[in-house]
Amino acid sequence: KNVWIASQVLGIFDEVSQVVSLLDGVCTEECCPTMNAGKDVVYSWADEKNPEPKQISAPCYMQTLLEYAYEKLNNLPGEDEPFPTDFKGKMGTLLKR
Repeated sequence: KNVWIASQVLGIFDEVSQVVSLLDGVCTEECCPTMNAGKDVVYSWADEKNPEPKQISAPCYMQTLLEYAYEKLNNLPGEDEPFPTDFKGKMGTLLKR
């Protein structure tokens, strides 16, 4: 089950990376000063290192998300290693971002 979750999250990470690459240069600090979904939803960034939510530009949010995801996914266990007990929770948190 954990192997399936890991493979799905890795696939999503690859797709998100491609979308961010497509938006590079189109979504700039000037034209995308916040990460939002329409007029009513604005995303703020918070994580374990910075627990206080902070509004950042969309390009900064996307880059921060990719770096955060890479850090989490780069530490996946090897083929014969057990998954950590908090693996599902960490993947759930990652997918919410």
